[in-house]
Amino acid sequence: IPAYRPPGFGAEIQVSSSASVSRGQPAVAYSPQHDQYLVVWRNGHEAGHSDIEARPVGSDGTLHPAFGVFSGERECLNPSVAYNADEDVFLIVWGYNVAGDGDPRQIWGRLVDLKGNYLSDPRLIASDSNEILRKPRVVWNSKHKRYVVDWSGLRAESAEPTQIGYAGLSPTLNTEYTGVISSDGWPRDADITYNPSVDEVLLVWQVSYPAGDTNIYAARLKSGTSDIIDPPGQFVVLEDSFPAKLPRVATNQLNQYLVVWQRYSTQRERWEVLVQELNGEGSRTGAFAWSTDGDLEQPALVQKKGAIFDYTVLFEFDDGERVNVYAGYFLSSLGLRTMAALGAQAEWQYQRPTGVAGDHNKLLVYEGVDRTNPAATQEIYACTQEHAPERRSYLPALFG
Repeated sequence: IPAYRPPGFGAEIQVSSSASVSRGQPAVAYSPQHDQYLVVWRNGHEAGHSDIEARPVGSDGTLHPAFGVFSGERECLNPSVAYNADEDVFLIVWGYNVAGDGDPRQIWGRLVDLKGNYLSDPRLIASDSNEILRKPRVVWNSKHKRYVVDWSGLRAESAEPTQIGYAGLSPTLNTEYTGVISSDGWPRDADITYNPSVDEVLLVWQVSYPAGDTNIYAARLKSGTSDIIDPPGQFVVLEDSFPAKLPRVATNQLNQYLVVWQRYSTQRERWEVLVQELNGEGSRTGAFAWSTDGDLEQPALVQKKGAIFDYTVLFEFDDGERVNVYAGYFLSSLGLRTMAALGAQAEWQYQRPTGVAGDHNKLLVYEGVDRTNPAATQEIYACTQEHAPERRSYLPALFG
């Protein structure tokens, strides 16, 4: 697996400023009006306390002043962010451990702009004293002027997954509708995207079964409502005999979705990353796997608006000595692909990648820490990636 940064990738940027706290769980959204990205993350302080911070980054890598988003008496977890171009505002959501027992029981959100102005007070979005509410995700529905937030629910007493919850919020964060997805298995780790060309939301999630089997499921939501479009209702993205987890979804905002997840190959005895292409109706159109001699984990997707072939798959690669973040991308429309290491420091550990596509490039974001320095804290790093030239052909089914 290549351990170099090829042309087309910018220099590594330290987004967070070094301090005595550990930074992690990054998320990012893009503002075309300002040609800037907003990177958000969690600051971990003393046990039981953390807060949410954000920093704008220009498409040229320019760092603008960071600002605090929320600081409570308890722990904040797994922030997510979406941009509302109609009002030039970002909604940042996060889980909140209101009980102080290590588990988030609430989902909160706040509206901000790129200058760090608060455009709303912190707003409670979801709460359940009997459920652990984990890993919220948020998108902006530009046609119906609604934010859509989803999360994974677990039983508080057993931590078993129970359901996927979601809610539609007005631009002022009033709840317009709520919905629940349940199944005969254990649903968890949901992700969400909005496709304006078909005016639908696509939810994806993992389902585990008592026998140990897992599958990746999806559902198309009728825009502006909590209704699942049926047919197809809940559908399997790809039935697979391998263990599968951590699905992520992206769209080119035309007639294409991409779903990525990690699966364990019992033949290769390692984790690999699988990408499934779907058309706007959810039908499968092509699939391929990223695999190498080590484990590939924690996948993420970055897809350019309006392009069929211009997307990047991010993942952690564990070579047995350290973990680094890699970008998998295509060199030609014939399916020739390669991987590039993003973490620039040889002795450091990098993990938890994410990213988003802007008008002029992509911003790839990840955590990093100096393993040679016991006093070093984990920070947030990023680099830009140039968009690929426009390509006209579509990827056929191809397995690596």
